[in-house]
Amino acid sequence: MSFYKWIITGFILATISCNAGAIDKSQLRARYENLKQRYQALRLKGVDLRATDALVVAIENAKHQKNLGNIEVLLGDFEKLLVPLEQTAESGETLAPAKALPVKPVIAVAADQVRSEYDLVKALFDKAEFKQLLQLKANPQGIDAVGAAGRNIPAFSDVAAQRDAGWMLLLGLCEERPELVDKAILALEYAFARQDPQGFFQNGLGVAARKAINADTFFLQAYAQVYGLLKSSRFAPQYLGRLDTLHPKLRMAMNWLRQNADEMSRQDKLTANRLAFDALAFLLNGNLLNDQALIDIGKRFVMDTLAMQTDAGVFLEKGGYDSSYQAVSLLNLQIAWLVLDDPQLRQGTFLAMVRGMEWLKSRILPSGEVSAIGNSRTGQGQETFFGKTKEVNYGEVAFALFAWSVIANDKDAESLAKNVIGFALQHSST
Repeated sequence: MSFYKWIITGFILATISCNAGAIDKSQLRARYENLKQRYQALRLKGVDLRATDALVVAIENAKHQKNLGNIEVLLGDFEKLLVPLEQTAESGETLAPAKALPVKPVIAVAADQVRSEYDLVKALFDKAEFKQLLQLKANPQGIDAVGAAGRNIPAFSDVAAQRDAGWMLLLGLCEERPELVDKAILALEYAFARQDPQGFFQNGLGVAARKAINADTFFLQAYAQVYGLLKSSRFAPQYLGRLDTLHPKLRMAMNWLRQNADEMSRQDKLTANRLAFDALAFLLNGNLLNDQALIDIGKRFVMDTLAMQTDAGVFLEKGGYDSSYQAVSLLNLQIAWLVLDDPQLRQGTFLAMVRGMEWLKSRILPSGEVSAIGNSRTGQGQETFFGKTKEVNYGEVAFALFAWSVIANDKDAESLAKNVIGFALQHSST
């Protein structure tokens, strides 16, 4: 964040007029000035401060809303980021960010070694920590005898819960357990049995179909990933035919999404990870169904996702950064990158992943904990989902790092992924 932006922000903070209640505006300005001076002192010492840039974006967003209370909280989060940087600078230790990858050689290596998602995960199957990740995420009891998954087991809630089939399939492929592969296929069949004749999926929540379109997107991108993985595996002769019989229903579902692509854009315009899910739903199923119109919509969603990235590498989530959703966006873009056929868009996606991964790495503590300080959506009680507070999703963070270690031959990413899994196994959050 350049110095002139700090000056501008300071000026606006000084001139904001609103009912701030108990907040003392003069104290808020003084705190801001103090943090600015400390920030500049670190810059002069050569400390890399890009990990703080996205939080300043969040501060500016709060400023535009004239919400002094939110600014006060964000300044507190910002100070928490500065303290360890100051301590490291004082000790004389080097605090360099993850080094930028040599882009052209990395692209060449990735293009030769990784051509599909199956290639990607197969390269990870022999790693003990990756198996631990799959065992952590794929509970065999998480899909019942009729195919209901997760929150759908007591009573049908929504089709998005059925995407647990993806984790179940990965564990089945990794451990070569056909009973788990069967569970994954059953979960997909369970979902399509609850499809409306118009193409959308029903839900038990009383939510209108267009409003609940994200549930359809989440499931359909997972369906396409399962299909692609299964098709490349040794289990294809035994199970792929069951999915092939679902193709007429899949076409109906994708026609529904195509008709409502504008609504998807409207709902997801502030959340990069959801735009990336939208991209996957269209790209993967477009390839599966050999439908160029779907693929083209998917490319537009990829471009929309890339447009949500800041210079610091952050994929914005509701105006700020979020270490958990950063990983989700990156994981989705990795899968999209594997299937993109547009060289320019593919390279642009790769460069965005380089920047995004560098930022994500900066949020991983030596213990393997993923820092949630300053997150816009997870880890600090900001949002709930089906009555549960959203925490950092350690599974997705580890998976994104593992996948990147294969795509970019990045040993640092693999080491971080192992640390993240180690931390997750010692704690309840996944």
